[in-house]
Amino acid sequence: MMARLETSGLFLVMAFDLLLGQGLRGGGQLRRRFDAAALRLRRAWASRDPPSAGAGGASEVGWAALPRYVRVNGVKMGKTGKKAVLKQLRKALKEKRAQELQEGKEVEPEVAEVKEDEVVPNVLVLHPSSRAWLQNLPEVLSGQLVLQDRSSCLSALAAGLTPGTTVVDSCAAPGSKTSHAIDLLEGSGRMFAFEKDPKRASSLLERLRLLTGFQEVALHTRTKKSKANRASRASAALARGRCLPVGSKPGVEVELRTMDFLKVDPRAAPWNEVEVLLIDPSCSGSGLPEHHLTAAATGADTENDGRLRRLAAFQKRILSHALQFPKARTVVYSTCSLHRVENEDVVEAALPSSRFQVVQALPWWHNAPKEEHGHGSTLPSWASHCLRSQPDVHRCRGFFLCRLDRTAPEPEEPEEPAQNAAPRKRRVGTWN
Repeated sequence: MMARLETSGLFLVMAFDLLLGQGLRGGGQLRRRFDAAALRLRRAWASRDPPSAGAGGASEVGWAALPRYVRVNGVKMGKTGKKAVLKQLRKALKEKRAQELQEGKEVEPEVAEVKEDEVVPNVLVLHPSSRAWLQNLPEVLSGQLVLQDRSSCLSALAAGLTPGTTVVDSCAAPGSKTSHAIDLLEGSGRMFAFEKDPKRASSLLERLRLLTGFQEVALHTRTKKSKANRASRASAALARGRCLPVGSKPGVEVELRTMDFLKVDPRAAPWNEVEVLLIDPSCSGSGLPEHHLTAAATGADTENDGRLRRLAAFQKRILSHALQFPKARTVVYSTCSLHRVENEDVVEAALPSSRFQVVQALPWWHNAPKEEHGHGSTLPSWASHCLRSQPDVHRCRGFFLCRLDRTAPEPEEPEEPAQNAAPRKRRVGTWN
C-alpha cells in the first residue's frame, strides 16, 4: 500500500513538471512512460473542461496551453541583435525536434516555431511544449535570451526609463525585472536593488552577473570618520559595481542591498535622489498557474481570505513608503494577483496622502472589459488607466500594474538654525 502511495505521489509530481513546470526530470520506467504519452497528455490537458471561473476569468484557459515567452536581452545583444538570436533560436528548436523524432517521440511541428510578440517589444513567443527544450539552450545559458513571461516585462516598460535615471527595485529577486530595467537604461544610470533574504539576494547577484555582465568593485570609504557608517552600509550592501558598457556609455551602476526596503529613510542620501521606483511586493500569486492548482484543491484564496488581507496591509505599507521619496517622479506598482484587494484597493488606500496621480501605464496594452476583472463596489475612475493581463485574453500569466506620476514637488523642509551660532550683531542706525 505504501509503495502504491509513493508511486502515486511521484506520478502527480511528474505530471505537474510535464504540464506546468520546467519539464520532466529524472529517469526510470515512469519517465519513459511519460515521454511516450507526453503529446497525448498535453492535448488532453489543453482541451479539458475548465473549472468554475475564478478571479479575472483565469480558469477559462488551460494553463498548459499558454505560450512560453523569452525576452531578447539588449545588454548582451544590443539593439540590433534580435534578428540574429531569433535565427539561432529557430535553428536550435528544429534540431531539438529532429533529435526527439529520432528517439521515437511524437513532436508536432508547431513546437519548434518561434514568433515575435505583436505587442510587447523584444519578446519572442514559443509553443507551450517548448519549455523543456529551452532550459539548456546556449542562448539561454549565456544570458542572450531570458526566460520571462510577457506580463513580467511590463513593469520596466511602464516606468518610462531613460538613460541616466536613478532607479530603485524594492523587491528585486529573482532579477528578471531588474535586469530588464538595466537594459532599458542603455548603459547609463543607477540601480538600487533590494532583497532582504540573504539566499535570494545571492541568487539575484548571480543572475545579474549572467544577464547584465555585472562586475563588482571593492566596498570601501575614504575617511576614518565614516568607519561606523561604513560598517552599517557594508552589512546592508551585498555588492556594488557596474554592468556591461553600452557603446560609449560606461554601464549602469548597480548596488544590491540585503535589507528591508521599508527601513530606508527616503529623505536621506542617496535615496533622496531616486527618480523611479519599481514596487512588486509579495502577493497571493493568483495569476500564476501553480497557485491555481493549490487553490482549486484547498478551496482557499477568496477575497475574504485572511491571508489576502494581511498581504494587502503589507502592500499598502510598501507602496505608501515608495510615494514618500522626495524626487521620485514615477512609481510603478505591480502584482501577479488577480484580486482587487491586492491591486486597486491598495492604490486607492495609498493615493490620498501622496502627491501622485494614476496615469496611463502603456497605451498600446488593451485590457479586457471591466466586468471581467472588477466586482463588488464600483472601481475608482482612474482604474481604467491601470494595466491588467488575464490568461484567457492575453495568453500569459495574470498581472496587475499601476503607474503613479508626481503631480507636485515635495515641500522643502526648513533649514534648522545652527545650535552654536553666535548672535547677529545689530547695526546702528538700521531697523535690523
